[in-house]
Amino acid sequence: MGTIIRLIIAGLLAFFALPWCVDYFWAAARNPTWPTSGWWTISGMLVAAGMVWWKRPSWLVHTILHETCHALVCWLLLVRVRNFQASDGQGGKVIHDKTDPIRSTIISLAPYTLPLLLLPVMVGHHFAHRQTRHWWAFFAGFFLVHHLHGLFHNVRLNHRGAQADLVKSGRLLSLVVIAGVLLLVLGRWLREMGI
Repeated sequence: MGTIIRLIIAGLLAFFALPWCVDYFWAAARNPTWPTSGWWTISGMLVAAGMVWWKRPSWLVHTILHETCHALVCWLLLVRVRNFQASDGQGGKVIHDKTDPIRSTIISLAPYTLPLLLLPVMVGHHFAHRQTRHWWAFFAGFFLVHHLHGLFHNVRLNHRGAQADLVKSGRLLSLVVIAGVLLLVLGRWLREMGI
């Protein structure tokens, strides 16, 4: 997409969609209640934070998750993946068929917007039997921390260079989309966990 078109789309999203995302998050955060499995959720968050502090990111796991997001969204958008590579500390890449600018932008931003591990856990928590719900809450807290940690590293590592995802998609458009989706994910997490 051209720079002007990306700026226009970023402006429209910032003006129309972002306030709705903020309102959704604020509505969830404004009425806190103690989570149904509060200590389990907090325990999951503390274990994840301890792992982040102690081990730092596992670059191989981080890269596999990042590239899997690209590949999964390619599959969802009916774009053929030609090659999938992930390495420990050297990055990775997903090579896919050439596609239109809109799908290309969605594919580029997938690792920054798709809570790949957190989403299935939140769905599991929602439908879990009462006696197993605390385990789902533990992993919902655990994977929330890892999602935020991965998002931080994704943005930090991919905002410079011609082949960086955020540069290809446009930094301003990327920022608006990532901020909006993060607010929606956090709002949904707060609502699901009963916080």
